[in-house]
Amino acid sequence: MPSKFVLIAYDITDNSLRNRLVDVLFYFNLQRVQYSVFLGYISETHLNHMVEQIYDDFEHEDVKILIVEICKGCFKNIRSINYDIPKEERKHLVV
Repeated sequence: MPSKFVLIAYDITDNSLRNRLVDVLFYFNLQRVQYSVFLGYISETHLNHMVEQIYDDFEHEDVKILIVEICKGCFKNIRSINYDIPKEERKHLVV
């Protein structure tokens, strides 16, 4: 199943809510780029589940979350300084 490359940024002042979101993003195997920015590859099914969970659990007035799917055409235009953008999905060995 092809994966999508996503970038997620958030602004959450409440520590417990912020930590819960971080746990969700790590659960879906996204990588932390900056304190409030994650990115990585995720299957469309997992992306849909993640977005649904985020809507259900984090729909508060003071929570701002941005989820951006980056297409292959736009991916080639990403530039970074001192950070290696993953060019392909990380493969995992399940033991």
